[in-house]
Amino acid sequence: MPELPSLTIRFSRPKSGRTVLSVTRSDGSMTWAKLHPGTELHDLAHYAIETELELKDAFYGILAAGYAIEDFEARPEERPDPLRPANLPRTSLQVEHLVNLLLTELQSGALLPDFIPRFQEILRQSNLPEMLLLTEEKLCRIREQLNILRGRWNAVAVGGAMELEF
Repeated sequence: MPELPSLTIRFSRPKSGRTVLSVTRSDGSMTWAKLHPGTELHDLAHYAIETELELKDAFYGILAAGYAIEDFEARPEERPDPLRPANLPRTSLQVEHLVNLLLTELQSGALLPDFIPRFQEILRQSNLPEMLLLTEEKLCRIREQLNILRGRWNAVAVGGAMELEF
């Protein structure tokens, strides 16, 4: 029997108001939040990275473990102890830097020829270990998946939604 996804992720484009991100866990529990404008692409980048690199201890994996989306939106000192920056899994911090660099690349409209060395330097400056899982081939697949996800999201009509399995 195939393994059930840990999460069903749903991006909803309501008729009025901000995009809603909801996450339903395999046990039926859920968390949701209205996203700040433009955050959809950030969360889609997390999905592309975490699925391609098969990571379970970054944003979506942490949500699958039972934490709420709003826990990440709280000030660091108000978050549950495991979600305070010093206590987060190192992988989740690496992924956050990777998301930000991918979004910088998208905003510039051009691929960075030195993306991986630049990313590894950002990790060094942040006192984080190198992410050896990231290869040029995997980076290409992450970029492709993110572009597909972005296109799918842009095609969602007002009142519609896009679902992803994690």
